[in-house]
Amino acid sequence: MNGSACSSGLIYADHAATSWPKPDCVALAMARFLGSEAGSPGRSGHRLSLTAARVVFAAREAVAGLFGVADSSNVVFTANATHALNIAIQGVLRPGDHVITSAMEHNSVLRVLGALEAGRSVVVDTVPMTAGGGFDLAACEALFRDTTRLVVVQHGSNVNGHVHPIRQIGAICRRRGVPMLVDAAQTAGCLPLDVVRDHIDLLAFSGHKGLLGPSGVGGLCVGGRVLPEPLYVGGSGSRSEQ
Repeated sequence: MNGSACSSGLIYADHAATSWPKPDCVALAMARFLGSEAGSPGRSGHRLSLTAARVVFAAREAVAGLFGVADSSNVVFTANATHALNIAIQGVLRPGDHVITSAMEHNSVLRVLGALEAGRSVVVDTVPMTAGGGFDLAACEALFRDTTRLVVVQHGSNVNGHVHPIRQIGAICRRRGVPMLVDAAQTAGCLPLDVVRDHIDLLAFSGHKGLLGPSGVGGLCVGGRVLPEPLYVGGSGSRSEQ
């Protein structure tokens, strides 16, 4: 993304970390919600709680529409993309599983997989990049094993801007019967994404980059072929039995 200039003359070129300045409508929507709508969604039956629940539902519907998710209840909001990736990776992988990733992944993927591998819980194979810096599809397919449980790949790199061919990678995963987790932290809101067309089973995204939302917002879209186990347990509103 190109740098942004503001009235003070500052040129901001750190959009890969977080977008700035945010559109005026973002600050206005946040102020309106905090000032008149910020009840606790799903935990009460009074007006503010119901209003907040409608706001959350509308946000889920918008995200689902953007990414081609059929059921908006499969959109989970998180603190950031790192949180979403941890839920997906740690919620899917089990001891003895094999996972395939690429040499270009963000630390929010590599450090999680590295920790699991160091604890001898999972085996990780890394797809090398081609001489031109691209993703080697043939090398990826050659790494699959009977124990391969997950393929984790970023959509776009925050380092060099390279965009992985996720639709082709997803097609390989479908043929092999293995779920694909896509890290779309850098591309959500900037490049087209469709979980059905691109064969994506889990999509982690950041809300504060290309989607122009505030810091502290991310999410995970969960497909029907794989359901991560919860990473955290705790309060669940009025449904205390779960």
